[in-house]
Amino acid sequence: LFNIDIASFHLGTPSAYLLQQRVVTLRDTLEKRGFQDMPIAIEEIGLCSKDFNEEVRAQKFKELYETAKKLDVPIFIWWCLRDIPFDPNAIDGDRINVEPHTCGIFNADFSKKDFSTDVAIEIGKDATTLSFE
Repeated sequence: LFNIDIASFHLGTPSAYLLQQRVVTLRDTLEKRGFQDMPIAIEEIGLCSKDFNEEVRAQKFKELYETAKKLDVPIFIWWCLRDIPFDPNAIDGDRINVEPHTCGIFNADFSKKDFSTDVAIEIGKDATTLSFE
């Protein structure tokens, strides 16, 4: 009936509790529909650096990643690699942006955000040990 390879969702909110609740709910729903061992991808992980200082932001990313690992979620996508420079004409959903994006691992000038890039590198190294046989 369905040809589904993977289930994914956008987390959006930096909450390990919310992450756990959504994964459990999604797995229950998939199992009820006959998809027992379907992999889950968590997409659009983005924390704004204007809301959290860089150290706190990186720690929250690390906590989300560790929670995903404990839940056996093999795909964890850090949504925005680079801050986007100010563009008053850029559309975000149905509203116009009035300030730059600040969710990246790198700054708009491509310089690294030390704490975030360190966490991203650590997550990347950990991901190289995964096997998808």
